[in-house]
Amino acid sequence: MKCQIPQISWHSRDPVLSVDFQPTQEDFHRLASGGTDSHVLIWYITYQENKSIKIECASDLYRHNKSVNVVRFSPNGELLASGDDEGAMFVWQLKDRSQEEASKDEENINKEEWYPVKLLRGHLEDIYDISWSADGHFLVTASMDNTAIIWDMQKYQKLHILSDSKGYVQGVAWDPRDVYIASLGSDRALRFHNIKTKKTVYKVFKAPWNIVTEKGTTLSRLFYDDTLQSYCRRLCFTPDGELVIVPSGIVEKGEKFHNTTYIFSRHAPNKPVIHLPTGDKYTIAVRCNPLLYKLNSDKKESNNKENETDMNSNEKTEISETPKPMIDLPYRMIFAVAASDSILLYDTEQLFPFAYISNIHYTHLSDLTWSSDGRILVVSSTDGYCSFIIFSKDELGEVYEPETVQISEIVKTEETLPEPLTQSNKMDVCNSPKIDNIQVNLEKEKEVSKVIQVSEVEKLSDKSNKAQSPSSNKRPLEDSKSNKKPKKICSIKNYFISPKEKPEKSSSPSVKIPEKESDGIIVSNSCDLKSPAEKASSSTASEKQVFQSKKDNSSSKLTTGKAHCKDVPEA
Repeated sequence: MKCQIPQISWHSRDPVLSVDFQPTQEDFHRLASGGTDSHVLIWYITYQENKSIKIECASDLYRHNKSVNVVRFSPNGELLASGDDEGAMFVWQLKDRSQEEASKDEENINKEEWYPVKLLRGHLEDIYDISWSADGHFLVTASMDNTAIIWDMQKYQKLHILSDSKGYVQGVAWDPRDVYIASLGSDRALRFHNIKTKKTVYKVFKAPWNIVTEKGTTLSRLFYDDTLQSYCRRLCFTPDGELVIVPSGIVEKGEKFHNTTYIFSRHAPNKPVIHLPTGDKYTIAVRCNPLLYKLNSDKKESNNKENETDMNSNEKTEISETPKPMIDLPYRMIFAVAASDSILLYDTEQLFPFAYISNIHYTHLSDLTWSSDGRILVVSSTDGYCSFIIFSKDELGEVYEPETVQISEIVKTEETLPEPLTQSNKMDVCNSPKIDNIQVNLEKEKEVSKVIQVSEVEKLSDKSNKAQSPSSNKRPLEDSKSNKKPKKICSIKNYFISPKEKPEKSSSPSVKIPEKESDGIIVSNSCDLKSPAEKASSSTASEKQVFQSKKDNSSSKLTTGKAHCKDVPEA
C-alpha cells in the first residue's frame, strides 16, 4: 500500500466536496469530482505497477450555479447525478463517438462530451447526498430541507417524499436488495424506510447499553446532534446488503463521549450489532470496496494443515488458533471510514482496523470512493486536493468467487435387477431434469407397443368381417398388472424420484404406437395349413381387406390410440 497526493489544481484550488469512480471495467478509470467552484469534472485515472499514477482531465461540466456537494455514477456507469446548494440535481450522460465528432469545434477542449439529460428540482435547500438503486432505475436524494426524495430515473419524475426527519437529512443509502432506504440526519436518528410502502419501519436513536451511570440512568444516545462539524453523514450498505455501516456515532460515558462507527444488521436493524471506536475523531463517511474477498482464516487453516503434516514427520511446529471472525460470513468485505483527518480501513473479519492513514491533508476530509477493481481508494478534502491510496495486486486478499450451482450428473439407479441390461431393455438416460420427460417405467411402454398376434387361420375363417382394429384386441388390464416387472427408476442427484411419486399426468396422454403396414396387426404363420395356390389367393384377399380397413378407419386412428392408453397400468 502506498499513498500519493498529486499536485493538481482540481477545482481551481477550491474545496473538493465529492468524488466517485465510474463502475466500469476498462483500461483506465473514470473519476468524477465536484467542488465549490460549481463545476463537475471528469478525470482519466491510469496506474501501472511501480509507477506513479497518471491523471488527465477529460471533461468539464459547468451547468450548476452553486457548489456541487455530491456526485454519483449509476450502477451501469451510463448516467451521472450531481446535486448542488440550490437543491437542483443534474443528470448527465456521455455522448456517443459519432455525436462527439459532429460537435467538435476549435473552442472545445474536452476529450469527451457529457450533456445534461435532465434537470430535476424537488428540494428547497441544499442536496447533501445521492444513492442509486441496484438496477439504476431509481435514486434517492437527501437534503437540508429535512426531506429525502425518491426519483424515478426512467421517467425522470418524483415518486415520493420521505418527510419524517426533524432535522437535516445528511446521508442516504439504497439497499442492494431493494427492501430498505436508510437515512441519517442531524436529529440523531437512523431511519429505515420500506421501499414498497414508503413508510418508516425502524427508527433508531437509542440503544439499551449495559452501562449504568452513578445516577442509575442507562446511556442510550447513538449519534451526533447538529453540533457535528460536517455537512454530510454518508452511510452505506455492504455489497451483499447484509450490513449497514453508519458514521457519526457516539458512546456516552457520563458527561464525556467517544466517537464510533456503528454496524447494523438487516435482520435486526433496531439496534447496532458492532461499534468501531475512533477515539476523539468523529467519522463523516463510509464507502465499501465493491469486491468480496476470501477469509484470512481459510489461509491459516491451510497453513495449520501443513503444520500438522510437519508434526507427523516428527518436526516441532506451533499451531496458532484461528480467531473467530467478527461476522460469520463465508467471505469478508472491506470498507473505508473517513474520520475528520484520517482514514481507517476495516474488514468484516476483525474488530480492529488493518490500516490507518493520517496526516495527508491540512483540513477536513469530505468524501471517498473505491475503484471498480478495488485497488485504488480516492479521498477528497476541503483543502482542494485529493489523495490516492493504492494497493498492489492481492494485497487486500484473494477475490472471493461464489461457487456456481452446477446441474448434477444424471445417475441411473435400480431397485432390483432381475436380469442384466441388454440392448433391447436398455434404459434411456434422461436429458432434461423435467419430471414430465422422465420415463420411469419402460415395461409400460413395452406392454403398449406389443402387437397382438392373430393366427392366419382365424383371420381367413372370417373373411366377411372387417379387419380387426387394435382397440378390439386390447390386452386385459389384470394380465398387464400381473406380468408387470420390477420398476426401473431414473433419478437425478438431489432430485430422487421415489417409487410412490408419479409423474404428473397430462390432460391428453400420448403414447407412441409403432406404425406397421397392417395397422398394428401382424399375421402369424405358425398354423399354415393351406396349399401354395390357396395361400397366394388368400393373401391377396387379405391384403385387399386390410387396405380397405385402413381406408375406412383412417379417421379413427387417434381414438384407437387413446383406447390403448387407457389400458396402460399406472406406475
